Amino acid sequence: KIQDIEGTPAYLQRLVFAGKEMLENGETLEDYKIHNQDTIHLVPRLGCGMHIYVNAKDQKTIALKVEKADTIESVKQKIQDQKGIPTYQQHLIFDGLQLDDEKILEDYNLIDGSILHMELKLQTKS
Repeated sequence: KIQDIEGTPAYLQRLVFAGKEMLENGETLEDYKIHNQDTIHLVPRLGCGMHIYVNAKDQKTIALKVEKADTIESVKQKIQDQKGIPTYQQHLIFDGLQLDDEKILEDYNLIDGSILHMELKLQTKS
C-alpha cells in the first residue's frame, strides 16, 4: 500500500516506529502496539546493492555491483564502462527472456548472484 501511495518500492522501504525498525511483513499495527495518532516513519533503504554476473561468449565473466532499482539500460552502461562493449550491441538474457532496457532488475526477480547471458548484436547503432 505504501508503494501505491508514495511510489517507494517495497524492497526500498524501511518502516520505523518508536526508534525500532518494523521487520515482519505479516505483523499488524496492533502487534507493534501502534495506536491512533502514532507516527510511523518511512525511511528509504539505501545501499541495497547486490552483485550480478554476465556471461558472454568469448569473454570472461563480468561482475557488476548493481541495485534492484537499476534499469537494464544502466546495467548495459556498466558493461560498456567496464568492457567497452557498446550498449546497443548488448542483448541481455535471464531465465530465457530477453531483458527490456526500460525495466528494472527487480522486474525480472534478479537477486544477488544472478547470472545473465549476453549475446552481441553485430549491427551498428541506428
